[in-house]
Amino acid sequence: MSALDGDYAVVREIYNSENSSRQFEEELERAIDDEKTTIIVEPYQLGEETTRWIRFGNFLHKAAVLSGVTSIATSFFTSRLFSVTVPFGTTSVACATLYALSWSSDPCCKYQIDYSGRALHAIPQRDLGSGSPVVLVRKDDKYRKRLHYGVAIVSFLCCGWQIYRWWTD
Repeated sequence: MSALDGDYAVVREIYNSENSSRQFEEELERAIDDEKTTIIVEPYQLGEETTRWIRFGNFLHKAAVLSGVTSIATSFFTSRLFSVTVPFGTTSVACATLYALSWSSDPCCKYQIDYSGRALHAIPQRDLGSGSPVVLVRKDDKYRKRLHYGVAIVSFLCCGWQIYRWWTD
């Protein structure tokens, strides 16, 4: 089952019933709800699903910020790149909206995947059962969200300004 010692949790890969997969999911949800600093996910399928979900949220965040910055830059530094400003601004707003509606309320968005392995080395070896678990580390995403929503709002305003200028010309 799970070892919830200290500030980490280990979701163990122990198949003892037909509902083992559901038990793994419940253990992961419990660890996330308990706001554990580090979560070790040993079941392969659950680890892959969690990784995909976190990567999707990261993609939405990066797409919103990068397309928003491109929209803002083209709006301020060039006078007639309507065809660049508006599509990038729309992409930024769409990604930020999708993130807000589908991902930001999920408690899993507070976690990132630890690719470096530092968090795994801090866990006592006696608590680990798998050689290649997915390691989730809790991160404060307050500033990241502010950046992402702020850029989306400013790019929306830049798009509105570009549309207004295009309409009045």
